[in-house]
Amino acid sequence: MTQSPHHSHRQYNTLVVGLGNELRADDAVGPTAIRHIPNQLARHLELTTCATPLDLINRWVDRDVILIDAVRGDDHPNGTVITLEPLRYSDDRNRLKRLTPSVSSHGVGLMETLELAESIQHAPKRLVIIGVYCDNFEIDAALSSALISSFESINQRIEDHLAEQKKTPLPS
Repeated sequence: MTQSPHHSHRQYNTLVVGLGNELRADDAVGPTAIRHIPNQLARHLELTTCATPLDLINRWVDRDVILIDAVRGDDHPNGTVITLEPLRYSDDRNRLKRLTPSVSSHGVGLMETLELAESIQHAPKRLVIIGVYCDNFEIDAALSSALISSFESINQRIEDHLAEQKKTPLPS
């Protein structure tokens, strides 16, 4: 797991995670998106990347978490950005199960990791998943151009989340 050296979670309320394997084409969208968060936004966040959701199980406990990840399924074009809140909405939870396979390039899938975290009281307080539809997971291939153009939308969703967080603080 890679963490921005000047960010510690004691200073920042929101942990933003870029999840994905940087050697598998579009699966690198999460870590690459982290590097494209503008400084004026990044200074309000703790930023990190990781290749597997299991790496997060001790990091996200009782935190406000935004997770950026590649998703597949449905019939959306490559680069389409969606937002899911599986801890708040059962429909989002069901959709997350469809869009992130239980066995993925991450090993254990995101939904299975979340369910494990809930069972051992290690779940985040709030989890927003910014999913980017992808279809190329080849090894050593470049990130698709459609995904590079999705970074502006990803950053806007992060800004929107921070604005909502000010209106609706996390429960203590």
